[in-house]
Amino acid sequence: MIHTKLSKVIVPAKQWVITILGSWILLWVTSGAIEAQNTGYDVDHKYTVQELKEDFNLVRRVLKEAHPGLFWYTTPQVFEQKFDSAYARLNHPMTEIEFYRFLSPLIALANCGHTVLDPSLDYQDQGKRFPIDLKFIKDKVYLLYNYSSDKTLKMGLELLEINGQPIKKIVHQLLPMIGSDGQNEIFKYSTLEEDFQNYYEIFIGKPDTFALKCRNTEGEILQMKVAASDDPSLKQYHKRAKLEMRTNPLQYAEIDSLQTAIMTINSFYPNDIKQGGQRFGRYLRRSFKKIHKHTIKNLIIDLRINGGGEMLYANDLFSYLYNEPYMFLDRIEVATNKPLDFLKYTNWDKIDVHDSKYVDAQDTLAKEEEGNFTVKPSFYDFLEVQFPRRKRVFEGKVYILIGRKSYSATCLFSSLMYSTERATFIGEETGGGAQGLNGGTFLDVTLPHTYLTLVVPLEKWVKIPQNYPYLKRGIIPQVQVAPSIQDLMQGNDVVMKEALKRIMQDKLKQD
Repeated sequence: MIHTKLSKVIVPAKQWVITILGSWILLWVTSGAIEAQNTGYDVDHKYTVQELKEDFNLVRRVLKEAHPGLFWYTTPQVFEQKFDSAYARLNHPMTEIEFYRFLSPLIALANCGHTVLDPSLDYQDQGKRFPIDLKFIKDKVYLLYNYSSDKTLKMGLELLEINGQPIKKIVHQLLPMIGSDGQNEIFKYSTLEEDFQNYYEIFIGKPDTFALKCRNTEGEILQMKVAASDDPSLKQYHKRAKLEMRTNPLQYAEIDSLQTAIMTINSFYPNDIKQGGQRFGRYLRRSFKKIHKHTIKNLIIDLRINGGGEMLYANDLFSYLYNEPYMFLDRIEVATNKPLDFLKYTNWDKIDVHDSKYVDAQDTLAKEEEGNFTVKPSFYDFLEVQFPRRKRVFEGKVYILIGRKSYSATCLFSSLMYSTERATFIGEETGGGAQGLNGGTFLDVTLPHTYLTLVVPLEKWVKIPQNYPYLKRGIIPQVQVAPSIQDLMQGNDVVMKEALKRIMQDKLKQD
């Protein structure tokens, strides 16, 4: 239910045919057995203190033994203090969802958008949801999309209260429950835009009716009521992305008068692209062939809703934009070089990347900082020197449009483009971290008593953007432009317009 965008990372190993699927698929695989064991589900069932402590200790153990970036942004002292304090409060029985609320802020300590706690599928099927998607702009919240049967509800209004509770208070309560890369806050708001319904249902309540207090652009206060909905899409993660994803996730267009090409890449995820009837390699070849044939001077790459996916795709795109050998990643780290002994609770029986023959001994820096092990270049192609597409490298001006939904592989690509000074970034801060991510291979750990599922990434992918001052945040564009709610409601793309305006200004100067 509450899955991260980064769970879409797919990484092929160099010497094996290995497909690392996202946590949202792995959860489905493991949940089949869970569902079979958990017939007659009782949402009010209370687990004993002993059962809760056993599940709690497994969570703590998994994070400490397997998570390679656990202390990237959080010190070991803070981690231990928070977990010790929480353990001392485990002194009364809880339901599954009470335990979920108890654990969520602890999971967020990892400061990792990949690290996710999911309720059991039995719980996820329960109840109805808030039937409206929200948009967060600066310090205000707006109604964006209506799933209810009441089509008279007006979207675009500022939301002030839900059932008498100020929306700012609700958001303040939800944000600590959401993990994000480092100190990146915009990802948390993006997550609420995608999945507010489920967070509200778990942490606030599940009423049958929602009384909304709103304000229109004239300052008039409006009161509305809307019934909770059992629309299945409200329980899905990425529903906003699915709505925004066009039929063709890969698009190409040209503006002849500006000698400008626009490449819209809405996903690096193979399934998204396949469902659109497209192939990524063919798209790149054909696009850059046209760019060279038509003597294009300016290239706009729109990655604003690209939540990541296949790292090879991000690397292939960069190889058309840089004409020197380069390193796609600085390194990949894992937390251990030994087999994990809690795999019986997971969807795996063996993890190749933890085999001692694939990792180097701890170097001094790693040992001092985290004690991680570095994956050998022979395991992943990305760890070796990469080469440009000599015949098709574009050397003109590049403008990259980014936003809060730009994530995972998209952020690694953006970090590389920033380091090489190959682009002007326009839009909003990315949702993913600037200096890399925890991802690659994932474990879905099913807690033996409560059946909560902890999704843990096993690899730390590091790419430090040179001369970038905000390493604990996302990539912040040089030109910051964000749409207003009026822009969104009217389809006014101010970010694209800003890129075209700059190209036009350059053209006028040259003329």
